Amino acid sequence: MKMEFFFKSVLAPILVILAAIGLYLGAYLPYAKGGMFISALQQASQAQTLQGLEDAFNSALNFYSPVGQQETERYVGDQIVNILGQKGITPQISQSLTDYLDRMIHVDHPTDRGLDFTQEYLLLANAHQINWTTTKNPSEFALAEKYYEEGLQISPVRPQFLYGLLQLYLNDGDAAQALQVAEKIHALWPTDDQITAMLPEIQKAASSTPALTVSTSTVTASSVEINVNPSK
Repeated sequence: MKMEFFFKSVLAPILVILAAIGLYLGAYLPYAKGGMFISALQQASQAQTLQGLEDAFNSALNFYSPVGQQETERYVGDQIVNILGQKGITPQISQSLTDYLDRMIHVDHPTDRGLDFTQEYLLLANAHQINWTTTKNPSEFALAEKYYEEGLQISPVRPQFLYGLLQLYLNDGDAAQALQVAEKIHALWPTDDQITAMLPEIQKAASSTPALTVSTSTVTASSVEINVNPSK
């Protein structure tokens, strides 16, 4: 009887409270954070200034939830990279957006591994590559290269990092570096017809004196025009 009384009067209410807390932390807050992100997208689409854009995204990023913070960072990062890739973005706006992404995305999670974790490196690498193309700032090239290489250290055969590096070196006209990456891609995925077709031209550019222009429709998913300079 004492145990039954203890369970009904003490233990049962505690269990109910714990269950309610678990639902609040594990279900309600993540759901609310998702709703905040959807609202942030709507606000961002109507923003007239960079500050307005940042404020919209920060409303979702700063909303506390024990689950979903990194996912929200990646979703916002995707939006920023998409904006950076739009035509007509000025160097100043491009740099400001990239700086915002750098402040927002964190790659200091040493216990994290896997595809989701490396997505953060890929977002930063892609953003800095686009920003380098827009601003011509050498430090942006270095950061893009850094994040591609760090991502490869974590996930050595993830295609996006290798193809990103290839595009980076080709756009820089660095035939020697491009050849190393292209040969690695070809060794890993010999059925990639595009790389197979590009390899002879890159090899020729890397071993000859005159600059050679190689035009291709796509490297991975994006269209590029590739200028390889064997002098680099």
